[in-house]
Amino acid sequence: MKRPRTAILAATAAVLVAGGLGLWWSWHPGKAGSASGSQTLETENLKLETRPPLHPAVARIVGEGPAMPYLRFFHLLKEIPTDLAEHDIAALLDLVSGPAPEAFRETEWGSLANDIEEALTVQTRPSATVARGLRDIYRDESRPRIQRDYALQHIGGFAIFLVRTRDDPMPEASREILDSLLADLRHAASDPSKPWAGTSLNLLDGILRAAESRSIVVRDLDPAALVALALPIAGNPSLPLNARLPALQLAGRHRSPEAAALARSFLADPASPVMLVQCSAAVLGQGGSRNDLPLLEDALASASRHTAPALREAIRSLSPPQTHP
Repeated sequence: MKRPRTAILAATAAVLVAGGLGLWWSWHPGKAGSASGSQTLETENLKLETRPPLHPAVARIVGEGPAMPYLRFFHLLKEIPTDLAEHDIAALLDLVSGPAPEAFRETEWGSLANDIEEALTVQTRPSATVARGLRDIYRDESRPRIQRDYALQHIGGFAIFLVRTRDDPMPEASREILDSLLADLRHAASDPSKPWAGTSLNLLDGILRAAESRSIVVRDLDPAALVALALPIAGNPSLPLNARLPALQLAGRHRSPEAAALARSFLADPASPVMLVQCSAAVLGQGGSRNDLPLLEDALASASRHTAPALREAIRSLSPPQTHP
């Protein structure tokens, strides 16, 4: 029920005359607003009293860890168990999602946060909270690159862990988490100019390899579609090598004829960077034919000490076995 306007004006005047008693007036028992204020305080106190206690290791990590020396904190992280409750997971995510503690350099905190994130992705009961937390860190453009890169790697690691450890068919809760992780990896691969496009391709292929090792199929992760995503990246000279090399490797592993054709063109170009020559030799050694031997031998004739081993290995792989009388 609204109070009469005259009563409100009178109360306002009384506050002004009292000179600063407004806050007291609103919270003091028996005065206007006291009931709601007291209830709010009681509710907050009840929340604090009923909140489950943190696991002892988690309590030390979030409470004492930010002020510890680096090595002590590093060893403390080894105590994180694999059966954390959701409130423990939330506390650790709050820590890695917040600002770096002043006691640590950026690289030190990146390493520590990396270990915490890894521990969260190998819990015996997979948590959708972890998947969301990693996604939020990776997609936050205000964060340092090292934090975003680590988060993306753990997104992929989490997905591989699920594929390797969950039953087939996968429980629906785990399936939903895996779907969200795959969406994040596709998002990272969608812009090959970004520094983690190649990382995401490697991780997607790692998930495929994990599935192959168990002879299972990962829904919505088709090898042909992945090769189709990789080939334009591998063949685009305007993109950075840290995106092109993983793309060429991925397509080559799946014995893509287009990847072999790209590898031949790179080997025929004397201006190709060292790492691209090495990768191309590996692709042909895996998916080429004996018809590629002249090209590989020509490349070997002018090879450097950096490229010669890869070229020799490709030649060895494609050469016919020697017969002894």
